[in-house]
Amino acid sequence: MGRPAARRRFALTVRGWVLLACGLVLLGVAWRFSRGDALLVGALLTCAPICSLVTLLPERRRPPLARQVPSRLVHAGQTMTIALVPLGARPLRRGDQVTDRTPLGPVAASPGAAGATYRITLTRRGSYRLGPAQVCHWDPFRLARVRHVAAGATDVAVAPALRPVALPRLTSEDDGPQSGRLTAERVPDPASVRPYQPGDARRLVHWRASLRRRRLMVRGDAPRGTSDVWLVADTVLPGGTWRGSAGRSDPVGPLEDGLALAASLGVALLRRGHRVHLVGTGPGLDRAVFEPSDGTEPLLEAFARAVVTTAEAPGWAAALEPLRRAATPKPVFLVLARVTEARAGVAAGLRRAADPAVAHLVGQAADAEANLPGWSVVREAPGREGSQVRPEAVAA
Repeated sequence: MGRPAARRRFALTVRGWVLLACGLVLLGVAWRFSRGDALLVGALLTCAPICSLVTLLPERRRPPLARQVPSRLVHAGQTMTIALVPLGARPLRRGDQVTDRTPLGPVAASPGAAGATYRITLTRRGSYRLGPAQVCHWDPFRLARVRHVAAGATDVAVAPALRPVALPRLTSEDDGPQSGRLTAERVPDPASVRPYQPGDARRLVHWRASLRRRRLMVRGDAPRGTSDVWLVADTVLPGGTWRGSAGRSDPVGPLEDGLALAASLGVALLRRGHRVHLVGTGPGLDRAVFEPSDGTEPLLEAFARAVVTTAEAPGWAAALEPLRRAATPKPVFLVLARVTEARAGVAAGLRRAADPAVAHLVGQAADAEANLPGWSVVREAPGREGSQVRPEAVAA
């Protein structure tokens, strides 16, 4: 929302050029045939557009606009209301036309008392830029106009639309064998308490100790939530095409569905208090670790800026080496649009280090369940809502 450079352009409209041309023709006729009436009319028609340009000279002092967006991070399909508010004391006038450049093309908005507003809906995941915005003003006779850049550019990240996901139970409150692998050791003293940690059940809160210590406390024998969860997202475009519900081929459709599913899994894991290790199969999504204390925005921004490529990253399997060296198995979630022999080999090598081991298959990978022995396979149906929706803008 920085203040733009002062770039103004004065120009005649079509009506102004027509009058100027007619005036010059009449002046030529008056000079050729010595006609006084043609000289008078020609002078008036020639001076009218020039005087209109002179009346627009005070527009050099027009104040810039500030673009106000509800959030720099939105979800696909979410409608944003963009406001362009004057920074100075002079408001926009009714004769002003405000046009903002968007990924869907220029959008014009009629100015109001508090500025110009419009609505835009981006249905595709990605990183977009709004702006620059221009203000155009005409003279009363619409013979000339001045157009100047009033607002700079603003970057907006569009994260995948989240969907409900079913997560397996990653923590256990009994003394079964899974509890020893996925939870921390229990505190033997049932009267002891400890500070609340993300992922603890609300029924385990020790309210008397919380009031006494003025912080949320839970029973000390309560199991702690799982700390690390690994999430592998596919960003490599598989070969061939995929035919959506509308009958049109869309090779990116299943991959975008997989990224939306992976983002939903990551958000659900962070909200449960787990630390998420994100690994992408392509170079467009680097390995990163997301803490639950940082919220879900960093994870969603990573998915919004993920780039779909056609070449697989050579070192994505090496990024899983810390998981293989872990002392205890960790929960692992695979979201794949294609299962090749190399990927099946990586999944087989991770099986001992994964507990639980869940593989979500979308697109062409939905028929490759036999290539992942030992994994709990979930087939995701293609053609999720939003994969075939095309962008559209609505001017308010």
